[in-house]
Amino acid sequence: MTPGFASLKQGLFLTGRPTRRDIDGEPDPFSRQKDSAEYRIQQALLQFWRGQLERIEKKLAPGIPKRRKAIEDLPKRLDREFWSAEDRELLAVLLPLITDAVEDGAERFIDEMEAEYGLGVDWGLVNADAATWSRKYSGQLVKGVNKTTKRQVGAHVSNWIQTPGENMGDLFQRLAKLPGFGQKRAELVGVTEVTRAYAEGNRLSAKEYEDQDLFTWVRTWKTNNDDKVCELCGALHNKTAEGTDGTYEDGSEGPPRHPRCRCWEVYEPVIGD
Repeated sequence: MTPGFASLKQGLFLTGRPTRRDIDGEPDPFSRQKDSAEYRIQQALLQFWRGQLERIEKKLAPGIPKRRKAIEDLPKRLDREFWSAEDRELLAVLLPLITDAVEDGAERFIDEMEAEYGLGVDWGLVNADAATWSRKYSGQLVKGVNKTTKRQVGAHVSNWIQTPGENMGDLFQRLAKLPGFGQKRAELVGVTEVTRAYAEGNRLSAKEYEDQDLFTWVRTWKTNNDDKVCELCGALHNKTAEGTDGTYEDGSEGPPRHPRCRCWEVYEPVIGD
């Protein structure tokens, strides 16, 4: 294996994680579950990217041509067929993890409502909606993740072609150091998508209560107290929106408001006559 790939960092990276409490000190009720889901997605992405780097090497390394024109055609080896296969590979990795997160958010929401109010809804209906959402959204997520990777890899291969005196080992070392294959990107995706999945799971369960005319809702935005609270989310803290589909005063539909957002919502039932 090329030395650049061997140097790719592996292992755990759970240190430095902010406490899941809002800026008033109130805890996120799904904190432990979200931490676990984030970790699983981050590790799955790092493992996938290690394999993806190896597949890129196998595509580019064999039979490097001596003619300059052929070298300039090197990026074409990573063609549409290659990236379509990568999409399928990544979907097989992420779909079960996103599905687990959205279903857990939905099921725990119902459990809390049953415990507090003694009212449940048909979990089968919510579960089907959660699976449908997860399948559709995961496909979009995968294409976005690989599109960014493709752009980074293509730019660095092109730069390598224009750099005299560099060999394939130099190219692979460059690729292995790309932020697109690193811990920070894995954490970014894990944090953002877990926030999104649990928020959607909560919303799907709450919507089922609405559809059965049991409750309507007031949703309250809770801003996570990260090391630096962003201005976007800080301004929304304790702001409210009505119903499962209502928007907040700035037009936001709900968390995540931005990449790496760890905010959440609290649902309060409005009980009619």
